[in-house]
Amino acid sequence: MTPIVAARAEAATVERVFREAYGRAVATLIRLFGDITLAEDAVQEAFVVASDRWRKDGMPPNPGGMDRDDRAESRDRRPPPLSSGPGAP
Repeated sequence: MTPIVAARAEAATVERVFREAYGRAVATLIRLFGDITLAEDAVQEAFVVASDRWRKDGMPPNPGGMDRDDRAESRDRRPPPLSSGPGAP
């Protein structure tokens, strides 16, 4: 297999994994964090990190079961929750 053919096959696999796992991953993070933008950003960043790692180390046996990344859990990146209780603006 030529390098170009191998790169195209790898790109097609990464695209397939992204399409298959994206919705489920985003939905899970929305349930956890209640923020669709944060969830989408975290999943997209995780795929960038994963695809870089896969390019270097090869595709894992279960690419949709990526290692959890702490980007979405970083409280520094999230605005404080809006209060809807007594005394809320």
